[in-house]
Amino acid sequence: MKSASTIINTGAASGVHRFCLLGSVLLLVVTAAGCASKAPTVGDSMARERDQYSAISKKWAEGDKLAEKGRKLVKKGQKQVREGNGNIADGEALILRGERMKRDSESEFELKKLPGM
Repeated sequence: MKSASTIINTGAASGVHRFCLLGSVLLLVVTAAGCASKAPTVGDSMARERDQYSAISKKWAEGDKLAEKGRKLVKKGQKQVREGNGNIADGEALILRGERMKRDSESEFELKKLPGM
């Protein structure tokens, strides 16, 4: 039977040890690289916040434009309503005047028709 030292010195055992050693070194390098990254600077934080707030700012500006457009439409509509109410009043006055003229004409016609019959 072979002793433990004989197994370690054989090529198969030596390859396993090298693999484990290489894996350990690689794990150490990856871990150290992760720790070596520096903390974000104030500038990095500001840039990240700027990007986050940029979308909010654009949405706010779009909402402001829509609200202003709405205010203009309301003002235009109110003006049209005032003009429309004026047109309605003028139209109703013309109707009354026209109906009165028709009645007067009919009455005058009836009066002229009676004596000459």
